[in-house]
Amino acid sequence: MKKTTILLLIVLGIANLFAQSEKLQAMEQELVFFHNTAKQLWLYQYKNYGYEESFLHYQKMQELAYEQFDGMLNMMLVEDRDMTYPFTELKNSGIHGVDIIWSSDSLLRVFSWMLPGGTQHIYGNAIQYKNTKSIACSFPFDIDYESFDNINGGYQYYTVYTLEDHNKTIYILFGRTNFSTRIVGYQLLAFSIQDELVAENIFEDENGNLTNEISISYEIGCNDINGEAFLRLTIDENKKILNLLGTKDVNIQFFINILSK
Repeated sequence: MKKTTILLLIVLGIANLFAQSEKLQAMEQELVFFHNTAKQLWLYQYKNYGYEESFLHYQKMQELAYEQFDGMLNMMLVEDRDMTYPFTELKNSGIHGVDIIWSSDSLLRVFSWMLPGGTQHIYGNAIQYKNTKSIACSFPFDIDYESFDNINGGYQYYTVYTLEDHNKTIYILFGRTNFSTRIVGYQLLAFSIQDELVAENIFEDENGNLTNEISISYEIGCNDINGEAFLRLTIDENKKILNLLGTKDVNIQFFINILSK
């Protein structure tokens, strides 16, 4: 009887796994549809920029498509209970696809996708993580789709640093964007994971105030657009020193103390 019960539980577990996989695949198909629809609307809007009535009409349709995409993505991040779904098709959809980066402990991953714009690059963002109860959660960034303005994000995150501070792991998201053809921007966000994501005020600004967010921007020359003048970031995990170093052409250097609590 005991062996039969164990076998039944295994069979039910496999069946649930396949059912979840099929559900996630179906949700990804819808995500790709909304993402590609928004892209086509953006392209059409761009081509008809001079026609105000047509421009506003397609912009409104874009807003609706991105709202559907954003909401469904965050639902899917919660549904992906094991945080193992690869999002293969989503990475190749939309204007420039969706970038996904992982933390080194595989407990957090960050999604970035480009929103409509010209020389100014604005990104939508979402974070998937496992809380202290090993439950998959989603942290949606606040986006105003009427202006395609990302209220507390808007950067293409491409690195997650992890620092151990006593018995707590602090995650530092590092992203960049273009505010215009010649102005680039960088952002650092610090979080820890508890029952939800918690902002960690580990950075000290110029006025001595503690914050979980550091944002900087600077102008580059036309010859630097290929990226040679972009900042390099290094973190000394032992000394808890973060260094943002620019090239000699930019002549910018930042030292930000990461304070232990």
